[in-house]
Amino acid sequence: MQLWWKNAVGYQIYIRSFFDSNNDGNGDLNGITEKLDYIKSLGVNFIWICPFYDSPMDDNGYDIKDYYKIHEMYGEINDLKKLIKLAHEKEIKVFIDLVLNHTSDQNIWFVKSENKEEPFTDFYVWKDPKIKDGKMLPPNNWQSFFSGSAWKYSKKRKQYYLKIFSNTMPDINYENETAFREMEKVVDFYGKLNVDGFRVDATAHIGKDLTFKDAKNVKKSFNSFSNLPNTHKYLKRFNRAFKKYDIITMGELGGEPTNDDLLEYTTKKELDMIFTFEHKYCFSKKFKIKRKKVLNSLKYKEKLSSSSGWSVLFWLNHDYPRLISKIRGEDDPKNAQLCLAGLMYMLKGTPVIYNGEEIGMSNYNFEKMSDFKDCNAKMIFENSKNPQKDFEELKELTRDHSRTVMQWNNSKFAGFSSKEPWSYVNKNYKTCNVENSLKDENSILNNYKKLIEVRNKYSSILINSTYKFFNKFGLMGYKIIGKNCVLNVVANLSKKDKNITINKEDILYSNFENCEKLKKYQVVIYKEN
Repeated sequence: MQLWWKNAVGYQIYIRSFFDSNNDGNGDLNGITEKLDYIKSLGVNFIWICPFYDSPMDDNGYDIKDYYKIHEMYGEINDLKKLIKLAHEKEIKVFIDLVLNHTSDQNIWFVKSENKEEPFTDFYVWKDPKIKDGKMLPPNNWQSFFSGSAWKYSKKRKQYYLKIFSNTMPDINYENETAFREMEKVVDFYGKLNVDGFRVDATAHIGKDLTFKDAKNVKKSFNSFSNLPNTHKYLKRFNRAFKKYDIITMGELGGEPTNDDLLEYTTKKELDMIFTFEHKYCFSKKFKIKRKKVLNSLKYKEKLSSSSGWSVLFWLNHDYPRLISKIRGEDDPKNAQLCLAGLMYMLKGTPVIYNGEEIGMSNYNFEKMSDFKDCNAKMIFENSKNPQKDFEELKELTRDHSRTVMQWNNSKFAGFSSKEPWSYVNKNYKTCNVENSLKDENSILNNYKKLIEVRNKYSSILINSTYKFFNKFGLMGYKIIGKNCVLNVVANLSKKDKNITINKEDILYSNFENCEKLKKYQVVIYKEN
């Protein structure tokens, strides 16, 4: 039996920046519902919606105050029910973010834990201070992903709590039975709402080194809370809750997991699909494509899917800069992006496209430190020894780039809202928008549609095919050898046109019309007879 999600293509929606249905400056659930026809037109089979739960919004919703309540700016629970119902009617399945690693410090569970109210006393990771030379210090030298110590002191409890991300996001302690049961109730709640899947946030970090000893290498202290044996133990238990409702899971795996880790996640009844991030090293400081790195990344993702695991195929998400900006040093960034899309999205795995990627949305031009909205950037500045240097780096790397509002048309605020949005509108919105892209036959949007159409047509063949990769004579790609069908994906990422022999009638997709020679930045998918 073939599993539907192995044949699927997904579309990630950063809800606050997608579409504002009630003109308050924030995207919302009804905004997604209004755009379902557009989403359907892309050819995708499921959507993944970033957090919409009640939250103080320190980390834009990943700091959850109440898992059972929708944040008022996004709507209410009936709006979610309506979205799921209408999406299903259009044969679009719905994934939502499940944040297992941490909550907000305003969550009632944390309030009770800080007050040592049973059974919540040990719901989070609490440790006594370390005393050195009469000074109170954090329990160990672990560092937050967001800069600074991974520990925050509570004056009320007179202990430190672990928070590997923002200061306001305490880590849950899954050695505590109450913590497990409460999060299993959350899974039950959304399972009963007919949610089809969870993207499990920060999956790799739910287990910790329970000795809490100092990390030998402070810069790699994340190894003390990444991809540990107890992570796998916890996920096996959660998996039973997921499968009760046939919920499909996509896990985010940071922290430098080993190949053995990756296979255990996907073959030992833990997760269905996994996000890995080796492809973020495919771009140079001069904003050019590192060809060999791209090939290695493609091989890496395909190997996992061919080894009983399953890869999520993606170039960017809400945590990374826009793809076209990462390759703006190339002579033709538009077609360079199409080459990368063709190479990635015909692999064995499940493609997930990030909203705005399909129209070539680019990075925002940040001019001063106060421009940044992301709590990660703010924490970096708080702990910075060289703010100007960090500012120059953040201008390229900030998560704010991927969170500017979706550009729908050339009207004020890019058609996102009639009110000034919570985030920025990129200055190129008058030319780079959905409305213009739909009219341009050669736009990135129309190319993505054609590419997804080919992917959908041959997806069932890709699952059981053998992949043969090549990188020679300036051409990169792979041969897909399936039962009674052989496909070729070839991209020219060299500095000049290349001779290639392809029968015109065998071409399934190309971003250029003429295929007598493979032009620079041309990608072709064709059948082999």
